[in-house]
Amino acid sequence: YSFSVFTHISEEASNKCLAAIHASQSPGGLFVVTVRPPSYLQLSGMIDSVGDQLGPNPEEALKGPQYLFVPHASDPEHPQFDGTEMHYGEAVITVPYIEENWSELYEIVDIGFSTSDMYQVPVTLRRREPITGSTPTTTWPTSARPCALRRSAISNRTAPGSRSRTGRFRSASA
Repeated sequence: YSFSVFTHISEEASNKCLAAIHASQSPGGLFVVTVRPPSYLQLSGMIDSVGDQLGPNPEEALKGPQYLFVPHASDPEHPQFDGTEMHYGEAVITVPYIEENWSELYEIVDIGFSTSDMYQVPVTLRRREPITGSTPTTTWPTSARPCALRRSAISNRTAPGSRSRTGRFRSASA
């Protein structure tokens, strides 16, 4: 389980983490990661930093594959600063991004709702075997690009007492 880790790391760092986690898992193993929804952009003020990356219609852009990352300041006193590029900050990852970029290694099993923090959306992933002879998408280039999470994917249809993305009924105690 990875609570509030992928919500703070760059795309490059998340790719390295996914590759390491995938390599350590058994086939069919489950991995739960939390991501931030697009609504976090307004709350955090990130929208001011990433608005240009989203273009003239940010709401429409957030329906697509987006990984939006705003690094913390490159301060030598910051415990995550190694003297190079800062990979720690604030990140918003959209479900279309996960579907497009993580699907070679993982299948989305469920997208949940956290009652303790509505800005931490749990996504349950099942390990797939990579396609033989292909390069896993988790070895993406080092350049970071923008991204975020589709509102419809975290609507109340995934809240306790409703049907999950897989169509199974979720109890209120789940």
